[in-house]
Amino acid sequence: MISVTEDDITYLQAAILESEQCRTGKTPIPCDQLGDPPRPSDIADIFSSVLGDIFHAMDRPKVPVKHASKKGYFVALQNAFFIWDEDQMAELRERMAKAGKTDEEIDSELYYNSKLFRGCVA
Repeated sequence: MISVTEDDITYLQAAILESEQCRTGKTPIPCDQLGDPPRPSDIADIFSSVLGDIFHAMDRPKVPVKHASKKGYFVALQNAFFIWDEDQMAELRERMAKAGKTDEEIDSELYYNSKLFRGCVA
């Protein structure tokens, strides 16, 4: 047998009353900072799957971890998707050069640690 307290009954009665009032158009949780919510009849129920962002799109192709071309494939895919802002890239490369990195080291960073350069995506 389920034990129901007086507080449980009061809570259920309040929930039922609130749902009844919502059906008649009363705002369920009034708030002065928010506008009126749309009526349920005004909301179009249209299915739409989330298409995802570029990082999820790049993660879709499943390449075996030990595949010899995995890194090169994903770098080429990244370069196909991203448009690097030339001014920001030049500024970042200049700062890295001032910090003592060679052009080869900077290119290696772009290849192996692209997260460092993501702020340069246009």
